[in-house]
Amino acid sequence: MDNNTIKTVFKEYIHPLDSKVIQKMIDHAEIDKYVKKLDVLTFTRLFIQAQLKGLPSLRRVSENVKRKKNGTKTSRY
Repeated sequence: MDNNTIKTVFKEYIHPLDSKVIQKMIDHAEIDKYVKKLDVLTFTRLFIQAQLKGLPSLRRVSENVKRKKNGTKTSRY
């Protein structure tokens, strides 16, 4: 499998998505009706960032977010 597959998919499919259109769909379907912290758009952005950085697990994603909140330098793994 090619190393640039994720970047190619991102450019081709995810980048053109308009967050306003997605938000309208979310509002219409009432997906975030009972959500307080991790809404669909935030989750999607977090998922894309984790994919692009190649984070291997949810634990690494969580550590990355905590480091970012604390202002410390993030590592790849």
